[in-house]
Amino acid sequence: MVAAWTIATVLGVVAALAVSETVLRAGHFRFRAIPEVQFGWPEPSVIQHDFESDPELLWVPRDYRARLSRAATAEILFLGDSCVAFSTYPAIVLGRLATQGHTWSGEVLAVAGWSSEQGRSQMQRDVSRLHPRVVTVEFGWNDHWDALGPPDAETHSGWLVRWAADHFRVYQAYRKAVLGVQRMREPDGPRRVGLDRYPDNLRAIVDMGTRLGARVVLVTAPVDRLLKSLSRCSKS
Repeated sequence: MVAAWTIATVLGVVAALAVSETVLRAGHFRFRAIPEVQFGWPEPSVIQHDFESDPELLWVPRDYRARLSRAATAEILFLGDSCVAFSTYPAIVLGRLATQGHTWSGEVLAVAGWSSEQGRSQMQRDVSRLHPRVVTVEFGWNDHWDALGPPDAETHSGWLVRWAADHFRVYQAYRKAVLGVQRMREPDGPRRVGLDRYPDNLRAIVDMGTRLGARVVLVTAPVDRLLKSLSRCSKS
């Protein structure tokens, strides 16, 4: 009796979903449930030409796999966003170590546009397989941006969820409803990484690096520049 009731319930749910899917398709409903870009840069055209899509990290440089291969023998790994990826900071660090008689190898794994959420995923998926002596971590400049879709933590989905988001209108409608509720609670919209999530991400990155036996160094911008940036954000 219980088995029959369970089967009937499952069939009823499947039928309801099938009808909803048909109605949504007939009405040409479509909603990007998992946006590829969460703020103004990199734009989709930039990602298409200069980066590659990644199911967990959203986008990576085209030579990312080559960097990971070199990182396997690197003693220092430089993680972060464009402030590291586009700067001479890693070269300066290695150069100063060399002047002190320490010829250390290093690899830049920083990626422009990333938030601490992507850094956390990178640390868990990619860096955890490496054996660095030191890991420098610089995130924060992109975390406070408004999210155009869900926060970064909700975009790192597995292949099954992404497939459902691309093919099922019912799931797209569900995600749109969830975002609608979030916007009601946060009229100004969520940030890419919330204030409560940001320190949690940094702690997780430090913990994972420490378990690898590496010294983890947190890097931030000069305080005066950071305060000016936060002041502009609070006024916007």
